[in-house]
Amino acid sequence: MKKLFGVALLCLLSACSQGLNGTYGDQLGITRYAFQSNGEVTVEAMGVSQKMSYERDGQSLKVQLPQGNAQLNFTIKEDGSLEGPMGIVLEKVEE
Repeated sequence: MKKLFGVALLCLLSACSQGLNGTYGDQLGITRYAFQSNGEVTVEAMGVSQKMSYERDGQSLKVQLPQGNAQLNFTIKEDGSLEGPMGIVLEKVEE
């Protein structure tokens, strides 16, 4: 029983710390965020692409911008979409 509890706890903790995997975009198709589970994200906006890093903590997601200590903060909603600054919503894009 103790082993089963330990395995369940380990799975739960690792699931909470996992990154995202997949591409998310806004409804107008202007911006796309391609997340990799290793903490890297490629942001594409109007033909310009930039690699950045991100951190996930539960339902909170922080994308580190290349300009110093600036970051974009997103909330991972129950439906899996990402809600960001100024009400921007990014939804998973089927590839």
